[in-house]
Amino acid sequence: MTIPCTYDIYLDSNATGIPAYLAKDCKTGDNAFSGSDVGVLTQSILNSLTTGTGYTLYYEGQGTKYMVANPIIFSTDLRISFTGDGIGTHFICTNDCFDWAGSGTFRDMRFYNMFLEGPPPNFGGNLFNFGTATIQYSYWQGLILTCSGAGKSCFKGGPGGGFLFNQISDTVMTTRTTNTVSMIDLRDNANSGINANTFGPRLTFSNSGKFAVRIEETSAGTYAYDNDFIDITGDPVPGGLLACYGCLSTKISKASVYDNTGAFTATAPMILLSKTIGIATHDTTIENFYSTNDNSTYPAIKLNSTANPSGVIIISPSVKVIDCASTSRIVIIYDTSQFLTSLNNCLASTYIIKDGQGGNPVYQFGTLSGSISTGSGTFKSTGLGVTITPQVTGSIWVDFSASANSTSTTNLITVALFRTTGGIPSAGASTTGSEITASSAITAGANIQLSNIYVDTGLTIGTAYNYYLAWKVTTTTATLTTQATNTSAGTNVAAWEV
Repeated sequence: MTIPCTYDIYLDSNATGIPAYLAKDCKTGDNAFSGSDVGVLTQSILNSLTTGTGYTLYYEGQGTKYMVANPIIFSTDLRISFTGDGIGTHFICTNDCFDWAGSGTFRDMRFYNMFLEGPPPNFGGNLFNFGTATIQYSYWQGLILTCSGAGKSCFKGGPGGGFLFNQISDTVMTTRTTNTVSMIDLRDNANSGINANTFGPRLTFSNSGKFAVRIEETSAGTYAYDNDFIDITGDPVPGGLLACYGCLSTKISKASVYDNTGAFTATAPMILLSKTIGIATHDTTIENFYSTNDNSTYPAIKLNSTANPSGVIIISPSVKVIDCASTSRIVIIYDTSQFLTSLNNCLASTYIIKDGQGGNPVYQFGTLSGSISTGSGTFKSTGLGVTITPQVTGSIWVDFSASANSTSTTNLITVALFRTTGGIPSAGASTTGSEITASSAITAGANIQLSNIYVDTGLTIGTAYNYYLAWKVTTTTATLTTQATNTSAGTNVAAWEV
């Protein structure tokens, strides 16, 4: 059989006791390298190759695992491919699997159809440790990765170096819920950058104690830009799916977090957009993100308020909670078929499109026109109110002031705020709906000013609510007056979404 490779690495089936691995020259058919540690054997092959020519190492699927006690180290740019027979090509790495030495640039590498494992808890290193090297135009595809060593990642880079124009796809990654680092952990400090990479399609993460993917730019004035996250999922990822610090022009599409067992509780936001230093994450699109594992403390999507990300577009989120964290330039597009229950800390500049209808957090104000009087000992409507429809948060701040007078020195006047989803009763009519707050004072034969504030929470987004004033007296007729020009006196009510 002709194998398109430079060397064919396999287990010597005739060997007894300590495993013996052989590397056959694919041109001559002769065994050129041998050893009991496939890491040492592979290192011998790499050391024999010249820089930049392009090579393929093929690892045959075996019943016996490939034992790697020492890291396989890249010190020169070999443009090399590693390929295997899927789960049958199973590496057990008691230290790092692959390391890159120095701060050079390594291009056009391929890792296909392999199973790499770093066993827990105190053995096993990073499976791919780029250090301060710059990795370009390289691919990881069809891999099964278990990075269970304490504090170890499947992919680790930086701080320093760079990760440019690469793709990781069709790969399953697993760690432990107690692990303290991300499975993909790439950090740059103004070196080559973390730019124009594709993570996906079909990346699956399990049991991450921290964010499954962490992309971080740690230098002021620089970004990790043009990175795409396509069809990535976690089951479950209690530590969060993706954290992006200082990311620019990022796209997150068809991402999901789910926990069918219900055994895990979120310990972080599922997607976090933030920064470490310098310019905040912005110009990011999140579309078709699904999560059943989020809550108000750890929302599905969180924008870090101290970092102030902006220019974020969220499309069709099937999630429970989004936390805008008082950041700017955000667009959220969703419909009622999705189970979004809470939009927290969204500014008036947040543009919401729900069921095809656009809107922002709203504000309404009303003032009494002319004067009205009452002598009723039970609440009667003033006819003054406002109608407001919550668009974003479902929380309405309402305040009122009432300027009243009476000739009696013992007349107790009470002004109350009522809420109803029906119409506002006309002046003098009986009240409808619910009383939610009130203020009282004795006139003492002079003008008095009554006021109050109430935050009405838990309202249904998209439902119109009417807030109006009603009043009553204890002894004699009293009068409410209109607002005086350029003064705070008068009777008015204001409501806005918070």
